Amino acid sequence: MPLAVPLPYPGFFSPYVSVHGDVLVTPAAATAAGAGAAGAAGSLRPRDVGVQSAPVLSVLQTTTEFRGWLLRTEDTWRRAADGVAGRAVLDAWGLDGAEAEEVAGALHDMAASYEWDE
Repeated sequence: MPLAVPLPYPGFFSPYVSVHGDVLVTPAAATAAGAGAAGAAGSLRPRDVGVQSAPVLSVLQTTTEFRGWLLRTEDTWRRAADGVAGRAVLDAWGLDGAEAEEVAGALHDMAASYEWDE
């Protein structure tokens, strides 16, 4: 899954990392393989061009305690969405009452998925 890089880091990444986070062939690897400086993997990224995303692999692990956090978040969301200030924020975000209820329902459904016997 590509992860967006939130800030421009043109000098942070090597020029052997493409705009989309692919690692290109380095000069040492290219020489060992008998290829040119960029090799078959693609051309080098100019130093003044930032990396926009990078592929990441992650594993999400949690315990049943996360269910409590989801339920508290659902409760907080519902109370905020029912208040005047909360409705004003939702309006500013372009969300109506039905969409706010969908968010609360999604939080409830996620919490329900943690209801297993230990």
